[in-house]
This record gives sequence, C-alpha cells and structure tokens, in this order.
Amino acid sequence: MESKEQPAPKMDSASLWREETYTDRKVGMIRRMVAIKPDGSTDAARQDIFVGEASLMTPAGALPLTFEIPAAGLADAVEKYGPELELALQ
Repeated sequence: MESKEQPAPKMDSASLWREETYTDRKVGMIRRMVAIKPDGSTDAARQDIFVGEASLMTPAGALPLTFEIPAAGLADAVEKYGPELELALQ
C-alpha cells in the first residue's frame, strides 16, 4: 500500500492579521485584528475587525462567548461591547 502524504499547511500571506488585546480587567476583552501585509506593515486596504470575548458563569461552569463587534474604531467597539454581548447571549 502506497503512503500518500498530505501537503504541509501553508499560511495565506495575503490574509495576515496582527492581534491587539484590550481589557478593563472586569467585564471582558476586545481583540482588534489589524490587517497587515507580508512585510508586517499595516494594510490600509482592509478594515480592522473587532472581536469581543466574555465568560458567562453557568451551573456547569464558565461558558466562553466570542462575538464580532461592528465598529469603526476602538472607542466605538468599547461603546458597542455591552449591546453586542447581549446579542451574543441571545
């Protein structure tokens, strides 16, 4: 029987992101995904993505929640965090 090796995974250099993490150390965290070029410089042609994270305590333990926040910038993402968390809970 001939062994067929899977090709090695290859990262997409046209779809690279740098992560920045922000937290108030009370309610949750916001990750800002900044589009970058293969050389590490910011790719202004692509929009930043904001992702909220929180943990909901349940009788079975912590339930992690991750949700996208449609925002124009960090201040906007912070303002929208609560309402977007409520939507994620629903």
